[in-house]
Amino acid sequence: MLAPESQPLGADFAFGVLDELAAAGSPEVRAGAAESVERTLPFLASVAENGGVPIVLPSILDHPRADHWNDRPYQPELNPTARLVGVARALGVEHPWLDQAASFCRQAVAGKVDASPSRSAHTEPYDAHNARCVARFLETEPDRAWAEPAYRTLGEQLPKLPWFQAMPDEGYGLTPLHFAPAPDSPARVFFEDKQLEAHLDALASQRQDDGGWPVTWEPPGPASVLAWRGVWTLDAERTLRAYGHS
Repeated sequence: MLAPESQPLGADFAFGVLDELAAAGSPEVRAGAAESVERTLPFLASVAENGGVPIVLPSILDHPRADHWNDRPYQPELNPTARLVGVARALGVEHPWLDQAASFCRQAVAGKVDASPSRSAHTEPYDAHNARCVARFLETEPDRAWAEPAYRTLGEQLPKLPWFQAMPDEGYGLTPLHFAPAPDSPARVFFEDKQLEAHLDALASQRQDDGGWPVTWEPPGPASVLAWRGVWTLDAERTLRAYGHS
């Protein structure tokens, strides 16, 4: 996606990086991450509906984009709303929109509002992308009596969700390493050692001759291929090193 306008998807990518920096950095780094998140919240509030935000806005249709963005409902979704809220809460940021967005997420997790990628009825409200965002939301939810059972349920649902690869498979999908990129990740409890080892082996085997990793979906052009190979390579190297896997 090469739209020049601000997009919730761009904010989600940035929040993910800031979340990692804050977790590994000094108090000064954490404060800087919180400030960056706080500056983004007025934009998110401006495109929200009942607290939730869509992952992309219709303006992307005027610019180069991957094919999977062509047929969106452009409605509020747990992906990315739940992760945006989770990261902001983890950094101690406060804003009126966060309370509205958290309420939207809680209702969506409970199946009371439609926050799925399509407008179909709530049977399985998540795919793996939504589940990854919901995990971060639940990890930072203050009401632990509600969040902890919901977190366990999320882990039990994962093997059944679209776009989740419990064991290595060809093609695109999120794996246990996307949920637990390090041994101390909270979602590590969802997975058996043999699952993680299999995915670590598969990930290491995908390194190409130039040292980078391939993109497993079809970007809109060569610039996006180069950009996304960089993103995936950094993620892959960081995950392999975290697990001590060469």
